[in-house]
Amino acid sequence: MNNKACRASRLFFLNGGLAVSSWAPMVPFVKRQLDLNGAELGLLLLLIGIGGLISMPLSGFLVNRYGSNKLIPIGSALLVIILPFLALASSILHLSVILFIFGSVLGVLNVSINSQAITVEKQVQRPIMSGFHCLFSFGGLIGAASIAFLLEMEIPLIWCILLLSTYLAIITITQSKYLLDDSLPVVEGKSTGFTFPRPMVFFLGLLCFISFLAEGAILDWSAILLHSTHGYEISIAGIGYAFFSVAMTLARFSGDFLKKHFSDVFMIRAGGAVAAAGIFIATNFHWAHIELLGFFLVGIGAANIVPTLFSAAGRMEGTSPSIALTTMTTMGYIGLFIGPAIIGFVADAASLPLALSGVAILLVLIAICGKSIESSPILQKI
Repeated sequence: MNNKACRASRLFFLNGGLAVSSWAPMVPFVKRQLDLNGAELGLLLLLIGIGGLISMPLSGFLVNRYGSNKLIPIGSALLVIILPFLALASSILHLSVILFIFGSVLGVLNVSINSQAITVEKQVQRPIMSGFHCLFSFGGLIGAASIAFLLEMEIPLIWCILLLSTYLAIITITQSKYLLDDSLPVVEGKSTGFTFPRPMVFFLGLLCFISFLAEGAILDWSAILLHSTHGYEISIAGIGYAFFSVAMTLARFSGDFLKKHFSDVFMIRAGGAVAAAGIFIATNFHWAHIELLGFFLVGIGAANIVPTLFSAAGRMEGTSPSIALTTMTTMGYIGLFIGPAIIGFVADAASLPLALSGVAILLVLIAICGKSIESSPILQKI
């Protein structure tokens, strides 16, 4: 049963990456179909983040009460329905509602699949969290690339999305029964609802905030840095993010193997140091394309910080894993969404390299703060 639960969890992580990445190729079509300008599109995209940030705090309670094995199939089924409506959006109001629901469902699924991963990891008694996140990253790579390829073959967008939805539906129907029940047992007189997390959860959440902020910075600003600072042609300026994404996928693929030989504290501290060095190289060096090596190092360093922190949350004594995950994921996504905006303000007031150097300093803090995790009595098993 453990092998089947592990396989099912892997496939749902892959599905998550496919679903998230499928939206990216749709953006230009939706923009043209609704005749949106940049500001209008930016505000609409913000609804995905708002939906996720609203649903995530509720997810811990839902997982505790009903179990991630119930929420994952429901969320996946909703994605199957929602994705075609994104491609068929006929008005700004229609798109606004669908994007908000899309973000809300992704928020619940994010907490649910990670909660399921923690449960499965405890059952198999070996590190597997990085492998799950690797499949999410891999799904993101192949999802966007596959839809882009099909569109290049002049297959209508709606048929591309329906094909993807069909695959998601098949996985949901065939694999949901293998998910493990991680709901809390109902004890008379004892609530399974919200419990306030320990202070250490907020500390780990702060590290998630920094890590997600760094990912958002690379996603939104790497191409602009390469074009405006390093002189790359705009048509190839996205190569920095490609180096980052490939490195992150490769590092997560090997993450579980590394965690068998190195402590979680070492993985977190080393990851922060390598990612910080990568950003420093990418922003301050331009010789023989060494800046691309910098983006690659950011991906290598950042890849296993969040999976390791999530595993730590699952082993924390005195706190429900789902509540810890909810707190950490919410804090992380706040960093993902507001971080790039802050970088933009700093870049406008000073320069983009200086703003990104500030992100490198925050990543150094992860390397330094790892010692505090090691000395915490709450996380003695890390």
